[in-house]
Amino acid sequence: MASLQSLLESSEIISQGAEAKVYKGYLTSPPTDPVLIKYRFPKKYRHPQLSAQLTRTRITSEARALARCVRSGVRVPDVRLVDVDSGIIAMEWINGKSIRFLLGDYEGDSGTHNSSVGETLGNYDISEGQLMVMMGVALARMHQADIIHSDLTTSNM
Repeated sequence: MASLQSLLESSEIISQGAEAKVYKGYLTSPPTDPVLIKYRFPKKYRHPQLSAQLTRTRITSEARALARCVRSGVRVPDVRLVDVDSGIIAMEWINGKSIRFLLGDYEGDSGTHNSSVGETLGNYDISEGQLMVMMGVALARMHQADIIHSDLTTSNM
């Protein structure tokens, strides 16, 4: 766990939700390709054994779902590291913005609000309608493979 703790400490925190902290970090030294590191931290309001079991189950389920998505042709990040006991899953870093950001409903690092959907999506040469179709196609592929995303939000895409 010491090396995983140092991995988190050397990584840049990107966001934090109720269930996890998300970091951008590197698994190699010297750093080569960045990875997205999701750390499901222990919940102080839960019994420690229950929290640990839920974390192990959720990390395992997420890693398996990502692998099934890859096999089904859904474009998702490749899994690079899974440590269920520490609550860490690391995956390929994909440059870009979340759907939430692209739709103008996100305050970025600068704290500025994107008020123009066209302006943000225009940077990627895509319309809002095209984006919705792409999301629908990806979701349909997941459902055809019997993969149900249990927390589908624009922040998670």
